[in-house]
Amino acid sequence: MAKLDYAAAYKIIRVYEGGNVDDPQDPGGRTSRGCTQTTDNAYRARHGEPKIDVYKETEDNIAAIFKEGYWDKMHCDELLAGVDLEIFDACINSGPGNATKWAQAQLGLEVDGNFGAKTLQSLRGINDAEEFINGFCSRRLATLKGSKNWKRYGKGWGARIANCKKIGAAWATGDTPPPVAVVEHIGGHRKVITADLNTAPTHAAPIAVGTVGSIGAAASQAAGSVEALKDIAPIMLWCFIGLTILGVAATMLVKVLQDRQAARNAGGVLAPVLDTLDAGLPSIQVAAPPTEAAAVTVAPMPAPIVAPIAAPSPAAIVAASQASAAVSMPS
Repeated sequence: MAKLDYAAAYKIIRVYEGGNVDDPQDPGGRTSRGCTQTTDNAYRARHGEPKIDVYKETEDNIAAIFKEGYWDKMHCDELLAGVDLEIFDACINSGPGNATKWAQAQLGLEVDGNFGAKTLQSLRGINDAEEFINGFCSRRLATLKGSKNWKRYGKGWGARIANCKKIGAAWATGDTPPPVAVVEHIGGHRKVITADLNTAPTHAAPIAVGTVGSIGAAASQAAGSVEALKDIAPIMLWCFIGLTILGVAATMLVKVLQDRQAARNAGGVLAPVLDTLDAGLPSIQVAAPPTEAAAVTVAPMPAPIVAPIAAPSPAAIVAASQASAAVSMPS
């Protein structure tokens, strides 16, 4: 299990999250090093500390907030190396609920976003960490592509996911991980929250479709009355029929788009996470966590204690010689 990974994981997150930001378009609001003002306020309240500007929060407290609120909450110490990093990074960027949904979808569980005993048991039972990481990241990227802010921050989110996937896979296989990509300047540190994800079809097309659908529905109601149509010219009758068909098709299209978006938000859609998404970005090398075997320190054997031997006095030497001579004389 990955009981030694938090320090290394936190260093990676710090690279992704960058410094201070207060972007009106960022749903996270005022944020410092990945910690929002709201999260910082809640942490300080739990620990009986007064509120301060998150920009002035200590590095130790930021690390403690991430560990308490995300790493420990998701039981990352009990997960395989690499899996812990992916879950942790997704929590920081998109919240524990979304991270849980992607994990549940990849594990074939009921997707409800609640991290319970069944989800934890399934995560503990992962046999192929690399396979899980690939699927988890694909679901994460697909969901973020449905965000209202994808056009604004999508390049950064995609680079972050691709880079984190490669690092997590390296942790899982014991290979040397690549450097951590710096994504702050392209929006990779911006938060993704559930309210930011589209729950209805995007862009203007569904609006037009909905309009046609309304017309078609009205036409369908009119067409339902034979008495209303029997005296209408054939061309008008065909117009009513055409609008009815358009209305039915529009309704079906809207339903398909809504269902697809719901599946995307629940982690049911996959998107390829290309290794090139983080290409050309500045990067920082962060050491991989040590393995538990390598981390075991063996205390050096203590040097043997040898009692000092006192040098004999001249008198003792003379006495010893005389004794020796007496012993060797014949009787």
